[in-house]
Amino acid sequence: MASTRWIPVCQWCGKQGSITNSANEFPPRSTPRIQGKCPSHPSGDKNANHAPQWEKR
Repeated sequence: MASTRWIPVCQWCGKQGSITNSANEFPPRSTPRIQGKCPSHPSGDKNANHAPQWEKR
């Protein structure tokens, strides 16, 4: 069985985090994380965290 690759991607700026492999088609249970601050946060706050979501690769 082939593994599925998942990557966290910020929904506001598109920055990507580290790829994670999963043995099935379901996204990892862990919360996706991206380091740094999001320059495109809707509040305009340049010190706001990213809002990552898992995307299949």
